[in-house]
Amino acid sequence: MGAHIPGKKTANNNSAFFDFQKINQSTQQKSADNTGFSVFNQNALNAAANLQTGLSNAFSKFLPYQPPQPEKIPLQKLPALENIPAPDFNIKAGVTINDEGKILYQKNPNEELPIASLTKLMTTLVVLDELSPKETLIVSQKAVDTAGDMGGLVAKEKLTAKDALYIMLIDSSNDAAVALAEAVEQKGENFVDLMNQKAAKLQLNNSHFSDPSGLDPNNISSAYDLAVLMNNCLMSPSIQKILETEKTDINSLDGKIVHHLINTNKLLNGDGIVAGKTGYTEEAGECLITVVKLPEGNKYFISVVLGAEIGMRFIETEKLVKWTKKAVGW
Repeated sequence: MGAHIPGKKTANNNSAFFDFQKINQSTQQKSADNTGFSVFNQNALNAAANLQTGLSNAFSKFLPYQPPQPEKIPLQKLPALENIPAPDFNIKAGVTINDEGKILYQKNPNEELPIASLTKLMTTLVVLDELSPKETLIVSQKAVDTAGDMGGLVAKEKLTAKDALYIMLIDSSNDAAVALAEAVEQKGENFVDLMNQKAAKLQLNNSHFSDPSGLDPNNISSAYDLAVLMNNCLMSPSIQKILETEKTDINSLDGKIVHHLINTNKLLNGDGIVAGKTGYTEEAGECLITVVKLPEGNKYFISVVLGAEIGMRFIETEKLVKWTKKAVGW
């Protein structure tokens, strides 16, 4: 964990690929089935049939990365799931979606909610679009003064963009998020505009970004959009490597400052969970995205949990991951 910097404000924001059309949720029928399995929920099946033909491009193979699969995977019911009802997870919204784009579980998948530090996944994509990993950035006092103690950055410290990404994603550092955004804006770009342009390009229709760290509650997205976002992150081997790192040390360029990083995702490397990102603010509640690798070759699924109660995101995610594995027979 990064060292505390005297005088810093504090905030609880350190808690912690696919590109296809959203499910068109029915607004005229809301039953108990809404929290269950989409494969035996007829409304969800009908909605899923409207996915755009680029569905199979949604997921690239994970570890190692392979190019997107050919277009269109036929939607189909999974017989193994029909008699295994989903429990009522204590979350505001969530999904699990496998590497073929099949929705295995959904609860309010398109509801727009604050997402806290899950915002940093979009920040990462924009940074890699705009900066070389070896590019040097100088940490400003403004970045250091950003609410939150994670990362332990020091004013005038020099880091590479790559190392700042490690600090931002592993330690969920708001300081690093701001420092990276400032480095991009020095090139004459508005970072938040770039975030929203990227969201539009990825067809994240229920998402809007207002700052690079996730502190602003106006950073909103849906469980479904976040699965899309994580899938795009997994397409980058460099992002994969960061998200799967449990702990590491990062040095300033002059070697005088050492950042001891421990991943905020406490489930990492347990029960097949190979990557993920945490988030927390008072408005968002506890949030967590995980990538779960399965024993069958390169098979995996993404789990998204939004709006869990304090202290419950890991418990709810464990329940969701175990249920999904059992339901599908993994």
